[in-house]
Amino acid sequence: MIELFLSAGATLLRLLATMSLAFSAAVFPAVIMGRRKTLSRLFSPLVEFLYSIPKVAVFPLAILFLGLNDKARITTAGLALFFQVFITLRDGAANIPEAYILSARSLGAGTRDIIRHVYIPALLPSAFSSLRIGMSAAFGVLFFTETSITFGHGMGRQIIEKWSVPDYPAMGAAVILTALMGLLLFALLDYGEKKLLKGGTRGKGGAPKSSRA
Repeated sequence: MIELFLSAGATLLRLLATMSLAFSAAVFPAVIMGRRKTLSRLFSPLVEFLYSIPKVAVFPLAILFLGLNDKARITTAGLALFFQVFITLRDGAANIPEAYILSARSLGAGTRDIIRHVYIPALLPSAFSSLRIGMSAAFGVLFFTETSITFGHGMGRQIIEKWSVPDYPAMGAAVILTALMGLLLFALLDYGEKKLLKGGTRGKGGAPKSSRA
């Protein structure tokens, strides 16, 4: 039982690190590309080419360059989430009406005000949607990396080991606990979205409200 919870904790920490790093890396370039049509036309083919590569195929390369450690796992899973967030936010930023920005500037808004009252309210729903969808993909890739090379604790390793023994009750418990971890993360994302949107980022300060993409 202790091993089960150690494995759950290890997987959860890897997934949280994956989500934090992938989201942080995707936001700024996605918004810039979305608002700059020239950059979008130039780099979109490259982004779509990289997005089409199965992320599990990158895992051997990650091991080669980063070593047999959690960095390789997090990087591989992070790529699955990165492109989901990047493409969603790029398209969301491109769809923000220019009139919103011009209206804010006419009221004396600076760059920080526009980011706070225009970009953030417009992109928050898309950001959380991309995290929900991308988290499932990242979780699946992370599970693969834990089962393909079983170093350290992890739910992937735990499930495969209990299946090979076989110890089906323990395997079933690990599967249920994995599902509960996903449910917890989805609930936290829902809570965070409600708190941020209710906190006044949407439509605050006279800025126009954005429609959900």
